[in-house]
Amino acid sequence: MSTDDLAALVAEAENLSKRIALPGTEKKNLDRWQRRLQALREVEESVSVGDLPEDEPMAEGRLSRSQVLQLASAIRTLLQQTAGGQSLTTWGELRRRLGESVLPHLHPDDQGEVLVAVDRDAPANETLLSSLIVVGDGEIHPLYRHVAFSLGRDTPFSDAALRSEWTVDVLRLRALWKHR
Repeated sequence: MSTDDLAALVAEAENLSKRIALPGTEKKNLDRWQRRLQALREVEESVSVGDLPEDEPMAEGRLSRSQVLQLASAIRTLLQQTAGGQSLTTWGELRRRLGESVLPHLHPDDQGEVLVAVDRDAPANETLLSSLIVVGDGEIHPLYRHVAFSLGRDTPFSDAALRSEWTVDVLRLRALWKHR
């Protein structure tokens, strides 16, 4: 669904809500859709990584576009190996495997940009490789939602539903890569 389509639906829902009193749950859902629409518009208006010069960092102390793409390529390979090994990984483990000189500690925004670049070319019906990156205790990484949203994937609003979706994604990746 395009942003314009979503805007039309949200506007129609807003108009209906002025004529009909909505129960609390529906008001909350409408508020969520309004926030999501606003976030989509902000993303569309902001400068994307692809619009930046190749070697110019997005901000001081941040990665350039070429650095993001180089790291994404290396991390994609490691995530494919991780999927083939039927396991999960952390940023620390990726850093250990690549070496601190190749993968230093990254700004969280750079982590997000790298993971978006890792999965940018993934078909819409394929699970994102970045789903395999977890926090230390094997839990869903906070960037999971960001990466999916940045790539136009639908994500559940509730944390419990998001965790369930992530669990299914990990199982799909394991099944997909088991015999590759």
